[in-house]
Amino acid sequence: MRFLFSAWPYSGHVHPCLSVAQALRKRGHEVAFYTGAAARPVVESAGFPCFPFRALARRTAELVSSADTSDHPALYASLTERYTSVAEKSPRRRWQRVRGLYEEMLAGTIDAQAEDLNALISEWHPDVLVTDAFLWAPVTILQETRRIPVVVLSFFAGCMIPGPGAPPHGLGLPRPRTWWTRCVARVATFIMRRLTAPVRRATNEVRRKYGLPETTATYFELVGRTRLHLVASSPEYDYERSDLPESVHYAGACSYDPAAGAEPSWTSKLKAGVPVIYVSEGTCQVRQPVVLRAAAAGLAGLPVQVVMTTGRQRDPDSLDLGPVSSNTIVEPWVSLGALLPRCSVVVTNGGSGTVRAALEAGVPLVVIPMEWDQLENAQRVVECGAGLRLAPSRCTAATLRAAVERVLNSPAFASNARRIAGSFARYGQGEEAARLLDTVLADSDHREIGND
Repeated sequence: MRFLFSAWPYSGHVHPCLSVAQALRKRGHEVAFYTGAAARPVVESAGFPCFPFRALARRTAELVSSADTSDHPALYASLTERYTSVAEKSPRRRWQRVRGLYEEMLAGTIDAQAEDLNALISEWHPDVLVTDAFLWAPVTILQETRRIPVVVLSFFAGCMIPGPGAPPHGLGLPRPRTWWTRCVARVATFIMRRLTAPVRRATNEVRRKYGLPETTATYFELVGRTRLHLVASSPEYDYERSDLPESVHYAGACSYDPAAGAEPSWTSKLKAGVPVIYVSEGTCQVRQPVVLRAAAAGLAGLPVQVVMTTGRQRDPDSLDLGPVSSNTIVEPWVSLGALLPRCSVVVTNGGSGTVRAALEAGVPLVVIPMEWDQLENAQRVVECGAGLRLAPSRCTAATLRAAVERVLNSPAFASNARRIAGSFARYGQGEEAARLLDTVLADSDHREIGND
């Protein structure tokens, strides 16, 4: 069978797909990717064909006002910056950026995605289309217009299909298990449905173009109607939900760590017997290094070793982190597979890849969430007892130091992190997802119209 993965070219979106793709390849299947140029090196280094964004690259260039409409990595860094809202002081302006993310980047690129994927399906003839949950054309258009099974692979911490077992995603609200939290979740759901009406209108405009009827369902309600919905998580990490459709299956961490090559230089600087604290703002951060600066000052002088990464998109020397203590190593990037087994605590802004990797290694966290998936990751870490959540507005050197010391000195946090690690381990590294994908019917009756 042939599997085509489609994903936005960000590591948090692409790496779980690569984990599952490798497991599928071991089972004898062909796999290819449709993604942007920013992800091409990691996809091709893993040995998979990578089809570029074409119409989607042109549409992305329009959004970020780029004169270069080809598929190139800088497009996606600009896209990230356009929808980063953490620096906005005004709640109204923050909401405008979030609304723009959904109306412009997600719903507003459906037509371009469908154009690319329709051509690619006819050219490469995949049997199954596996899509990133945030690339919307496969769910909103292709599963109804092409005779090809569409499977969603979500990198998100929890299943985003709405139901009484979880609050509306994206807000980082607590689990609805008391009368008060259930009331908050219901009110938030009502408000969010009203606020996202323009997104549904934009989606329906594209559906009409493809001869499809309008739908009153939200996008994530439509996601619940796919043949198979895989979530890179576990029930223990996702509020033990019992309100999900039968199509939903958890798949574990689905981690992918690009080969680090030779032994990295920083490993020789770590001393045995001294706790290691890893500090990261992920691979998409483009604003001020709030977490890194607080950690550089707050963790200086502690009897720990600090490994801090800035992300390859930022030069460590340009970030003005202040005086860097002798107990701190600053790198653009490290292999988490090499580092996390040595760590005692991870400090992060809460990106899905870093949080899942830490929990998979049984390492507790201090999470300072800023936007996007980070709020949900932070809340789930707190709910499962594997760490602390610290608001960005309270992230000072003193508060971060106190949070790290509390997690470091309280064994319950590490114990709960190891419990979640055990829940992830049940699924292997993409193996359970690959097994489930093997069950998706993909014979000639399910090929796209025009290629029977």
